[in-house]
Amino acid sequence: MRQQHKGRFEAIRLRWTGLLCLVFLAGCSALEEARWQEPEVNVTGTELVRLTPTGADLEARFNVSNPNAFAITLGALDYDLAVNGSRLFSGEQTQGDRLAAGAEQEVRLPVSLEFSELADFVSNFAQMDALAYEIDTGMSFEIPIVGRVRVPARASGEVPVPRLPTLEVFNLRTERIGISGADMILSLRLQNPNVFDLVIDRFSYEFALDNYRVAGGDSRQRVTLAENSDGMVEIPLNVSFVEAGTSVYRAIVNGEPLLYGLSFETDVSSSLPQMDTFPFSAVREGQVDLR
Repeated sequence: MRQQHKGRFEAIRLRWTGLLCLVFLAGCSALEEARWQEPEVNVTGTELVRLTPTGADLEARFNVSNPNAFAITLGALDYDLAVNGSRLFSGEQTQGDRLAAGAEQEVRLPVSLEFSELADFVSNFAQMDALAYEIDTGMSFEIPIVGRVRVPARASGEVPVPRLPTLEVFNLRTERIGISGADMILSLRLQNPNVFDLVIDRFSYEFALDNYRVAGGDSRQRVTLAENSDGMVEIPLNVSFVEAGTSVYRAIVNGEPLLYGLSFETDVSSSLPQMDTFPFSAVREGQVDLR
């Protein structure tokens, strides 16, 4: 009988010893998790992904690291976007990934700007060559025992503001006058108001004098317009006096002014790899002096 009581007591003692060990280990684990370190969020770069005459796509990149000895969960990346000091909009990008102990992960935040909307928030927008932007962000983490923790970060950069080139009829000069007609050169001046180069490889045009179509078609001329500069396009014309009429003949022979009409269409590329080719067209009417 005494031996049975002793055996039962030994079993109870072993059971309580095991339970205390489990409680002790769980307590050690909890203490270990309680000694947590704040995750790190570092900006690794901002990039202009795409640029058009109407808007820009940006991307901010962050490196998120977990310095703890246990896994944590990425919650959401919240952000506020400001351009030239004016707050535009805010948002949130849900993550939900589990970040292992000692692991790192890249998080990318895409942001789009519409230039037509910025004009209402940014003063002197029409005169600006570039915009400065700031993205205030915060990455939230779910940490065992501690709960939710938010770590802030800030990204910034600049984005150029593209503008369409301008076109004007610069000159119309006579190279040769004959009995039946005249050879002339039409000079067009293109101006680039941007802080990057523009390139034109070909264009189509229609040109009329005193409502008479003098010339039209496609021209393959490569014109590079350096930043904030202009360039010339020259188009040879052959004017038939028989078809154009006496008013055109008299004006060319006597060097008198003439009314003109011009339509011009082309595709423009740029020196920026992020900017796609974009269409440009212009219609001009006025008076040209042939003296």
